[in-house]
Amino acid sequence: MIGIENIDFVICRICNKKLRCIDNRHLIKHNLTSIEYKDKYPNELLISDKTKELLQQDKQGKTYEEIYGEENAAFLKDNLSLQRTATKSTLYLVGLNHSIRSAVLKRDNNECILCFSKKDLQIHHVEQISKFENIDNYNHISNLIALCRKCHGSMHKKNNAVNKENKFPNYNQIIRGMNLIISGLGIAKNMNEYYQEHLLKTPLRAAKGIVELCNGLFLSEPAVTLFEANGYNQLIVIKDIEFSSVCIHHFLIFEGVIHIAYLPDKFIVGASKIPRIVEYFAHRPQIQENLSCQIADFIMDKILPKGVLVIVEGRHTCMACRGIKLSAIMKTSALRGIFLDHPQTKMEAIALINGGMVA
Repeated sequence: MIGIENIDFVICRICNKKLRCIDNRHLIKHNLTSIEYKDKYPNELLISDKTKELLQQDKQGKTYEEIYGEENAAFLKDNLSLQRTATKSTLYLVGLNHSIRSAVLKRDNNECILCFSKKDLQIHHVEQISKFENIDNYNHISNLIALCRKCHGSMHKKNNAVNKENKFPNYNQIIRGMNLIISGLGIAKNMNEYYQEHLLKTPLRAAKGIVELCNGLFLSEPAVTLFEANGYNQLIVIKDIEFSSVCIHHFLIFEGVIHIAYLPDKFIVGASKIPRIVEYFAHRPQIQENLSCQIADFIMDKILPKGVLVIVEGRHTCMACRGIKLSAIMKTSALRGIFLDHPQTKMEAIALINGGMVA
């Protein structure tokens, strides 16, 4: 094992502690990640070159017991994250034991709650440690969620494109709500054992389905990649973008296609970004009229075109499956900029969307 006398310590500029290395497990106390710390103190080392080299040499070809000692190795093998401070010979347990981790993964159905991947799952704390009185409350299952490696890494990036505002669905409340619906309908009481068996995981499956349909609530707004228009001044049309959303009045699905036309000024946008904008605003409780306007306003604000036209065609199950039971298509539009003032430009865009020839 490496002796303390052989280590070049580094100083945390926030708390002035001497540490073997400054990592996320220490910086979480300051509500920072290592990336944010380096941005704030670009000339400071997170670990000295000598210590890094010693650690690499010391670990080569050795077992956990040889590197960390038998007692510490036992902790590591039980899935505990360890950090040794330089000033004390105490091991601070800032990680999770195996039973808590297993309980979180079981509750979240062994899936990432954001992208539903089953690979490389990690446990993420929803709230920072500074909001809790002790480590037990911080590590309580109610403050933990399962994320895949990609989504977990995105949480700790400064300009987080996945979940910048650190918002998460409360699965426990949604599942309890689904159980109340099942109980209120009297389903469990009126079904035989065969059907009751099928109901066992229905609340969790329904909760995941609702979160997936409403994941726009938990994502950061989509990044928009702009390119110089280089004098291009004709219409750009992307049509038949499929979408699905949730009617805010009945919490039933409405789906259909969206057509978008814009007239660039100085910039054009990567074509794949337009469907991402649609998905961001559609995946939440919505009304179709607002969906049309939100997409148009976002494009005007981020791409800065001379104008934009958005047409939404939606089929609402809240109308088709209940009430009047009429399977009809509802169309809404939102016009901004030049499309409001120049009828000829508007008619040209509509002709392109309808597949007609431009006169």
